Amino acid sequence: MLHLLRELSPKQRSAVLASYLGWTLDAFDFFLLIFLVTDVAQAFGVSVTAITIAITVAGTGTAAVTIYSSPSGSSASLPGEGGARPARLSVSAEIRHNLNRTEATLLASGYKVNLDVSFDKNCAANSYGQVHHFFLSDPCKWLARASLTLRDSDHAAALIAISWVSMRNIALAKHYKTLVDSPGTGNITELTRLGGPYRGVRFNGEFYSSGRAGTVVWNAQVQPVGRLPVTVTMKILRDSRQ
Repeated sequence: MLHLLRELSPKQRSAVLASYLGWTLDAFDFFLLIFLVTDVAQAFGVSVTAITIAITVAGTGTAAVTIYSSPSGSSASLPGEGGARPARLSVSAEIRHNLNRTEATLLASGYKVNLDVSFDKNCAANSYGQVHHFFLSDPCKWLARASLTLRDSDHAAALIAISWVSMRNIALAKHYKTLVDSPGTGNITELTRLGGPYRGVRFNGEFYSSGRAGTVVWNAQVQPVGRLPVTVTMKILRDSRQ
């Protein structure tokens, strides 16, 4: 190993050292958190078990470092790739971080969380209502969707649908956000509609939040399934903000 380093130029050795130190510091905060699990659990009023599960989820990136997109959860091809083989896609670092944070927060609140993620380039084929017609005339650059199904100890359930849409410029992003924020105009097709036990459930828009960062617009919806207090649903929505 050392003889390989000696063969490198000074600039190359500096790059290797910088990469190693960066990797070390990246994991340092998680290493410190291990010694503070009890304090963190007391601060948030949850069990130590919930905190350790949240740390594990965030650390391993189970919120989807790599995903295969299709309605049934199997591999699918992107438009323009001919469907010859599965398209393996990496979610952007920011989206992955946000999903990690959202799932960890919900786990720490005591919920059981089932997560599904999809990535695509065709917004028109994955939307409905006026939003669908908007994308027919103004295609997006890419689309990411996440679906989280929550259950608590009383078996009350809530569905969370989160989408991120990247438009080709800020003006179109603003236009899309204004449209999707308006009641009754449609939205990105929620993953729960594509199959599973909740495919018949429709999001009514009562619990909705959105935001924009440059050309990327996100929105989050929460739909209670069964009896779930409004205050609890609102907290779930706050925890789902991106």
